[in-house]
Amino acid sequence: MRTEMEVIKEILEWAKRQEKVRAVLLTGSRANPGAFTDILSDYDVIFVVNDLPEYAGDDSWVSKFGEVITFFKDEFIWKEHGGVKTYTRLMQYSDGIRIDFSLWPIELLELISETKTLPDSLDIGYKVLLDKDRLTKELKPPTHRAYDISPPTEAEFLTQVREFWWDITYVPKALWRDELFFAKYMMEHIRFGFFEKVLNWYIGMRHNWSVNPGKHGRWYKHYLEPELYERLEKTFFGSELKENLDAMFQLIELFRYFGIELAKSLGYNYPMHLDEKVSKYITAIEKLSRNAKERSAGF
Repeated sequence: MRTEMEVIKEILEWAKRQEKVRAVLLTGSRANPGAFTDILSDYDVIFVVNDLPEYAGDDSWVSKFGEVITFFKDEFIWKEHGGVKTYTRLMQYSDGIRIDFSLWPIELLELISETKTLPDSLDIGYKVLLDKDRLTKELKPPTHRAYDISPPTEAEFLTQVREFWWDITYVPKALWRDELFFAKYMMEHIRFGFFEKVLNWYIGMRHNWSVNPGKHGRWYKHYLEPELYERLEKTFFGSELKENLDAMFQLIELFRYFGIELAKSLGYNYPMHLDEKVSKYITAIEKLSRNAKERSAGF
C-alpha cells in the first residue's frame, strides 16, 4: 500500500500539470490533529478548478491515481452560497487506498473566504497542498471543532429517553415470538437511533464538550472508560435466545447509566418512573421467553 507521502505526491504532480486545477486542499481526518488515523484512513481531497464541467463530465482522470475497484458519485448544492454546485467522486483503489475527491469551482472558494465562519467540511481541518493563484489566502483557519458534541436541551434529552423506552418494548416480544430478524433490526434501530445520541452526549459531558467521537462511534474506544466500553461490547450478540436477551439488558443498563449521569450533570430530570414501568414490563416478557423452551430450541 502506498504511503501518505506517496499518495500526496501523486496528487500534487498530477494537479500541477493540469492548467485548470488551480488549488488543492486536503481535508477530513488527515488534516485534523485530533483525529485517529491509520493506513486505511481516507484521503479527502478538494480540487478547485476553473472548468468544472470538464472534470465533472469526464471521470477518466480518477484512474490516474490507481486501479479503481468501486466508486460512488454524487453532487451537492451549496444553498447558503447562491446554489453553487460541487461534485464528489469517491474512489476505492485496488491497493487499499481510498480517495474522496471533491470538485469545486473557484467561485465557491471565493464565497467561503468572504464568510465569517468556515463550513464544517473545512472547519474540521484543512491543509492547502497547492495554490497557484493565492485563492486560499483569505480562508479562516480551522478550529477543528466542527463536529464536537454539543449538550442537548432538556427537551432533546427527554425525547431520546422516551423514544428509547418506547421502542425497546418491541425486542423481547419479537424474541418470544421467534422473530429473530425483526428483533435484531429493532436492537440496531434503537442502538443507532436513540442510544448512540445519549452515549455521544455522555462522552461530550465527560470531555468538557470538546471532542468528536467519530461517525457512529468510530472512536468510542478512545473516549469511553474501559469498563464501560467492555460493557458496550456485550450489547452485541449472535443468534441464541439467551444472548439476545442478555444483550438487550446490557443495552438497557448502559442507557440508564448514561441517562442518569447526563441528567445530573445538566440539571435535568431523568424520568425514572418511565424507566421502572417499562423495565417491569420487559422483565415479564423476558420470563416468558426463558420459560418457552420449545422456542429457545429454534434460536
